[in-house]
Parts: sequence; structure tokens; C-alpha cells
Amino acid sequence: MEPQSIFQLSAPRGEFYEPPPSSEPILTPGYEIRPEFISMVREKSFSGLGQENPYHHLREFEQLCSCLKIRGMKQETVRWKLFPFSLHERAKQWYTSTVGCVNGDWEKLRDRFCLAFFPVTRITTLRVEILSFQQINKESIGAAWSRFTNLVQSGPTLSIPDYVLLQHFHTGLDRESAFYLDITAGGSFMHKTPAEGKEILDRISENTSFVGQCVEPHPEAFVSGREEPSFAKPEPEPSTSSGLTKESSLEPSPDSKEIQAPGCAPKFRDDPHSDYEKT
Repeated sequence: MEPQSIFQLSAPRGEFYEPPPSSEPILTPGYEIRPEFISMVREKSFSGLGQENPYHHLREFEQLCSCLKIRGMKQETVRWKLFPFSLHERAKQWYTSTVGCVNGDWEKLRDRFCLAFFPVTRITTLRVEILSFQQINKESIGAAWSRFTNLVQSGPTLSIPDYVLLQHFHTGLDRESAFYLDITAGGSFMHKTPAEGKEILDRISENTSFVGQCVEPHPEAFVSGREEPSFAKPEPEPSTSSGLTKESSLEPSPDSKEIQAPGCAPKFRDDPHSDYEKT
């Protein structure tokens, strides 16, 4: 073999980068992942910029991967192969520098992904937000419970017991909502088991949208529309009196004519009878 020149050694080589294989064995001789499915994965990509939540991305990604079934291939392998297609920009750079350090283990890659884009400081902030939860002004119990549940599921498992979560949620409600929740629970919500408490709140949350739809119509508008032709408004009376004053102010024109009639005395003075009286 002839020795290569410096120019040949410096020339870039057309080698294709292929991620390391999964640690899970593939028991099928051949398989195919259709480009249409890869396009679906790319539509919900994660960039790692701003306030993107890696846990939300993983939840949607794993749900999408569960729709793909390949005989002889585990779901961990499917996720391992499709995961780089769901990343771009900063997240794709992180993947390129990290994928070779996890030995093809999907669980390790997922854990490192979450820690890289959801650091410990953010986890501490999330814990504080959960334990100091407060109901928003004019927010229903169902909407508050839904917001609280989404907050708990927006990060890793914090190992907070259910009874502690329910206790802080009940404490964060205003007085009227806490009183209504106690009545719904049969007297005291805090005397229910955690399973019973979550069941009550889930039932209220399911009925929240229905209650909101019932509040939207305003029958008062229809009542007011019906009362208009029934002459139920007593207001015309003062308006007529004011109208009469206006009419009285306008009527002096004939009165003025009557007052002006004696002013036409020169006509009577020209009458011969007035001359007769003088004689």
C-alpha cells in the first residue's frame, strides 16, 4: 500500500455517523421504520431553549412510540432509535456529546436528558410551588385541582406522599371553596382517606366543564326582553309630566293670542258705539 500524501490525509472522509446500538437485543432479522412515522416524531421536537419541559416532551414521545410495534424489538429499542429525531438545536448537540456515554441504555439516556434540561434548582422551585399552592381569585375547585395536578406532573417524582399533597391543596383553597369541599366530603375533607379525597376532587374536576356551560347562558336578558312590551315600566309618568311642562311651555302661544285680544282695543275704539257713549 502506497503511503498517502499530506493532502490525502487532510481530506475529509465521507463517513456516516451512526449512533451506538441499543443495549436491548433485536430478535428480528429485518425491520423498517417508515419515514412517515419519523416525520411525526420530528413534528414534536425539543430544542432545549427557553422554558421547555423535558418531562412533557418525554411523555408525548413515549406515547407516540407506543403506537409503533415491531416484532422482535422492545419498546426501549424503538425509543432509543427514534429519540434523536425528536431533538434539534441545543438538545441535538447535547445528544451527540452524551449518547456514547450511556452504553446503549435508554433509561440512563432519559435520566441524563431530564437532569440536563430540568436541573436540581428547578426541581427545588417546583417543590416550593407545590407546597405553597394557592387558589386563584374566582377559580373553581375543579380548575384549581386540575392546575395542581398538572403542576405535580410537570417534573420528576418528588416522593411527596398523597396525604401531604391533599393537605396542602386543601390549605391553599379560600374559605368558601374549603367550606364547599367539606360539605361535599360529608362534613370534613381532612377526615377522608387519600384515595377517597382524590376521588372526590376528580369527580368535581369532571363536572367543572359542565357547570361552566350551565353558567354561560344569562336568562335575565330574556326576561328583560319579555317585560318591555308588558308596560311594566312606571317611568313614562314622570316623563309625561315633564312632557306636560314642556307642552305647557309651548302652549302659551294661544294664551298669548288671547292676552293679545284685548290688546286689539283700538279696533273697538273705532266702533261707533264707543263714540256714542262719549256723546
